[in-house]
Amino acid sequence: MKGRYFKAALILSAAVVGTYFLFPDPNAEISILIKDGRHDEAYQLAQKSVERSPKDTILRMELAKLQRYRGELDAYEGSLKAILGEEPENVIVQNMLLDHYFTMNNEDTYFQNLEQVALHTKDPAHLSHLVAFRRLDGNHEQELRWLKLLVEASAASLTELDTSRLVLLLLKDGEREEALAYFRTLDNPADAGVDIWGMRAQVFNVLMKTGEPSEAGERAKAWIAQSTDVAGLKGALGIMMSDCWEMGRGDIAVNLAGKAVYRYPELGLAASRFAYKLGLSADAERYLEFMLEKNYAFSSEELGEFVSLKAQFQGPMIAAEFLLAYGPEKVSGEQVVSLIEMLLQAHQDDLAEQLSRYVPADERRFFPLVATKLAMLEGNMVEARQLLEPVKLETLEFSDAEQWFELALGLFGPTYVRQRFLDVPQLGHLNRELLTTYAGFLKASDDEELQRVLIALGGRFPVKGTINGPNMISVR
Repeated sequence: MKGRYFKAALILSAAVVGTYFLFPDPNAEISILIKDGRHDEAYQLAQKSVERSPKDTILRMELAKLQRYRGELDAYEGSLKAILGEEPENVIVQNMLLDHYFTMNNEDTYFQNLEQVALHTKDPAHLSHLVAFRRLDGNHEQELRWLKLLVEASAASLTELDTSRLVLLLLKDGEREEALAYFRTLDNPADAGVDIWGMRAQVFNVLMKTGEPSEAGERAKAWIAQSTDVAGLKGALGIMMSDCWEMGRGDIAVNLAGKAVYRYPELGLAASRFAYKLGLSADAERYLEFMLEKNYAFSSEELGEFVSLKAQFQGPMIAAEFLLAYGPEKVSGEQVVSLIEMLLQAHQDDLAEQLSRYVPADERRFFPLVATKLAMLEGNMVEARQLLEPVKLETLEFSDAEQWFELALGLFGPTYVRQRFLDVPQLGHLNRELLTTYAGFLKASDDEELQRVLIALGGRFPVKGTINGPNMISVR
């Protein structure tokens, strides 16, 4: 009995093997032919096989690939579309068709098909591609649509820019609650970058103005505590402090600035500047002192700004004494000159003269008015005249022109000053206030003297009505 079953099994096996050799697997045979470089034979076999099995998707895909290999691109596209018409969920064929459109530089068709594929597959890569494309072409409505789908598909796939754009676009559309909902879901205090900080500053503003100052403050503290982006934090800090002040919450502003400076002492200058602007003078000074306590290594530019702020808060005398002790040579000549100018205005001539030693002689010519004053302080009238003589009056702003008059009168006398004034080809930028000041320098005792000066100057100009702008010189 057993022998009979054994013989039957052998007969059945032989039949199966024989069937295989009579009707081999076309996919396997096509693959072998392609591997051997016999593409024409593979193509012919694929055509015949598809005719025999028109519903075999694998065979149809093989035929399509061979059509592309032979350069039959229209046939290739038609084969893929035919498959998708029957199997719209076939991701492999979808991607093959996308690749075809991309290769053919058919952008419109490519993105139309990409949208269909993305909607079917929810593939984060496709969704991100569509987000970037719509952002690039300025279609914000579509960008927002694909951003929302990307969040649903894979929130982890969002870049910091994606998160920022999603929230900002919703805020722009007036969808405050939806924007805050996404923000609260996606906010990661460890994120960094200009884009994310710009969005945070706007959300902070919204929270402050809609009665959520506590949440705004707590979130901002978390951002500061985990931030690794000093530049982004610096830019947002001033905006957030201003928002706090505007809403009457200076306490939050001071708290945030203090935490920022404690984490990054280099932010002391920015925090101090913002605090001073908001009228928080004591806090502004405290941030500067904290930088000194931490032995912060100032760059030349930072030290110059530090001294400038110190001069604003505590006066130029204290700032000058600090700089003399710290090392005036560590800042640029321009920064020293700026402090010297403040000292001269405050009649602190001795300190100004001490600092003047740190302005190289070859740099003084770049600051002729201040350098002239210093030369006069030093009793060097020859150098003072040499410094002031080349100054072009027509290039000066009003305040500088006033200084020029005063210095020139002392060094050269009124005749020289009047002649220089008249020799200027165009003084359309000088206004009546300046002319009145000039007349005052000439010790005009009445309006008649002023009119004499104006008439003399008016000879350099066209008649009234040809010079535009308020307060310009004109003669009837």
